[in-house]
Amino acid sequence: MSQYNLGSVAFPEGHIAEEPHTSSTPKVSGVVRNPSPTTLPEFTTPQTWEWQGVSYDTIKEAANVATPNTIPRDVKEWTMNVVRAFIMRDVISFYEALHQKMDERHERTVASLEEEILARIHVEIMAVEIKEQLKVARTQIGTLSADNERLIKSNNSLTLEAQAICKDFEDYKDEVKGQMDALYSNMVALKEAQEKTTTYDKIQQANAHLEGGAALYMKEYAIKLTSGQDVGTWAEYTRKLEMAYKTLDLKCTAQSLLDAHCAICHKMMIAFAENFRAYAPESGYSDEDLIVKIREQRSTHIQTVMSVTETLDPSKIPTTWMDYLKFCLEIEIKHLQQVSGNKLTGQTMATKDKGKGKATKVRQVEEEGSSDTSPQIAALEQAIAALRGMSTTSTTPLSSKGKGKAKAHSAGTESTISTSTVKDTNARIIELDEFSEDFQYEV
Repeated sequence: MSQYNLGSVAFPEGHIAEEPHTSSTPKVSGVVRNPSPTTLPEFTTPQTWEWQGVSYDTIKEAANVATPNTIPRDVKEWTMNVVRAFIMRDVISFYEALHQKMDERHERTVASLEEEILARIHVEIMAVEIKEQLKVARTQIGTLSADNERLIKSNNSLTLEAQAICKDFEDYKDEVKGQMDALYSNMVALKEAQEKTTTYDKIQQANAHLEGGAALYMKEYAIKLTSGQDVGTWAEYTRKLEMAYKTLDLKCTAQSLLDAHCAICHKMMIAFAENFRAYAPESGYSDEDLIVKIREQRSTHIQTVMSVTETLDPSKIPTTWMDYLKFCLEIEIKHLQQVSGNKLTGQTMATKDKGKGKATKVRQVEEEGSSDTSPQIAALEQAIAALRGMSTTSTTPLSSKGKGKAKAHSAGTESTISTSTVKDTNARIIELDEFSEDFQYEV
């Protein structure tokens, strides 16, 4: 089979192409060329194909006539096949492009329809919500109307009150004028005070404004100023004035007294608690600081019991200073009761074998032993009762007069307490035995 080339290549049988064939349209023919995508909308298939005024039914016939006779037939057929392939390729590409455009247009149409449907649904939902909002707005308008009426009535009443106040205010014009005159005089005095620069003038001006306890404390300077004596420097005056306010400050005084009281090591918790609960509320210290001060005064027995309690159940350790002090006092009173019970039990067992004739002596020893510890137990019980009272009422320090009464009362009732101590001690011994057994078990 012969091979042909369209690019200036010699064909068999002596035919030479003058120029490359770059179009599907014959060079001199009037046949419409293959349409491009840009000219596709304007292309229409002709009814007939003409060449030099002669009509042909097909383009193949027109091409056969238009081509020179020197071109071989197989070249013509090959050219027609190439043209047909180009045309089919363009048609297929146009079809695919058109189909793609149609799909895109369909998708856009469907999307626009969906958006329109969603928009209509949204509009309907908004319409329903607006109807509900209108109902609520109508209700609120009704409420606001009622509120407006009440406000109008209130405004009218306030207007009447304002008119009455304005009328009453006119009566105080003279009084206000007097106050303004006094204020003006004070401002003049302040201006004069600011103009004073000497130490004597400053001390005189400052001392004139002192009142109450501060004025009494600084009375020495008042005497010196009156008699015209030397008042010293401004630094000395301010230092003494600061000392005066510190002395008059209850909080500062209570703190100093409490610190001095806690610096002493007390053998008994009751002796420590007597003044501690008087100074602590006024000292301004926190519960944590006060608990630290109480912890430093604990005896060995109290420390042991609290350590075991904290190990077994830390929640039982109080967190406020009043409860903490009461807890320490309760431990101490139980310890004293236990010591007193053990002493009485030992004395009773030692004298039990000597016969009934010595019962009077045993009772006397028991009364003496109980009378030794009964004041301490009574004092501890009073301290615990006082702490319990402080939880609900304000704390006030015990006066020396009250202490004297308590001592006189304990001395007067000592004889009656000693007679009933033996019976109470027996009952307490049973309780203390149970407490000691539980405590030893926990340890």
